[in-house]
Amino acid sequence: VGFSPLHSASVRGLRPLHAMAKGSLHNLAALSPAGRKAQKAGVSKVLRHGSIKVKATNPQEANRFKWVVQDQKYIRRKATPRGGPPFVIEAGERWLDVGANVGFFALSALAQGAASVTCIEAEKQNLFRLRSNLKLNGHGARRARVLRAVVRGRA
Repeated sequence: VGFSPLHSASVRGLRPLHAMAKGSLHNLAALSPAGRKAQKAGVSKVLRHGSIKVKATNPQEANRFKWVVQDQKYIRRKATPRGGPPFVIEAGERWLDVGANVGFFALSALAQGAASVTCIEAEKQNLFRLRSNLKLNGHGARRARVLRAVVRGRA
């Protein structure tokens, strides 16, 4: 998963998902048998933190919500590894969320004052849930843009 402030109007290095070979995407979340059963049944739990609310369909998502939204593990106020700049969200910034999953970071950034977030997600089910979570929080296309794409290339 990658995040970065978005300072240009264009996003380079994106390939539409339909251009990728079939079978190249895998769901890496290993669910327990009970978790798979609940997911198939469409069972979800609404999680809340401050103004943010999301639907989690399994315990792994509940843990990820705690890690990203509640504990803010991505935020580093002093410096990022290897002497990089601080990683904080400042009011008015535009952010690019690569590998947006179901939108926990995007929702956190918007709640902290980001002007907008562009979310890139490849997996179809995550994309549906990402849009659902953004809608649940009242974020329209003006503040949260969602693209189905695979980002690849060399640094």
